[in-house]
Amino acid sequence: MSGAGHYANNLLPSNATSQLDHTPTPGAASSSIPDGVPITTINGSDPSATPGQSIYRVYGGDSRAGGASWSPIDPSTVPNFRDAAGLPSGGASGATNTGQFVIEGTIVDPDAVVLVRDALPLDGMSGGASEYIIPNWQETGAIGITNVSGANPAF
Repeated sequence: MSGAGHYANNLLPSNATSQLDHTPTPGAASSSIPDGVPITTINGSDPSATPGQSIYRVYGGDSRAGGASWSPIDPSTVPNFRDAAGLPSGGASGATNTGQFVIEGTIVDPDAVVLVRDALPLDGMSGGASEYIIPNWQETGAIGITNVSGANPAF
């Protein structure tokens, strides 16, 4: 399956704890969403985000472990997750998510999900996969980590 990596258990870069994204506030992020992109804003908890729900974050390169974008879709089940997730690929965004690592976790605090949307298109990637925005998850404990893996091949 193209783009769907196999996970090598417990591979976390030695500097992962210092690789936190500086995510803009939810209000700032929503101002850059193009017309026609479906969005659900969250006031309190999102009924589709439940305690114990599995959630995944693909990262590497410019995209750090502590970033806010997560998906309830296991990336290994999507033939071209890079495209579906709209991962930055070095185009106009100027950033690259190398897709070398996957964090698997569970939602601890559904109220921490501030935005649910279809992933935005970026750098020629289509987007469209379900995306949850969970800022500051490491500081708040909103996600419980169950596994951090290397992806081979990368997404």
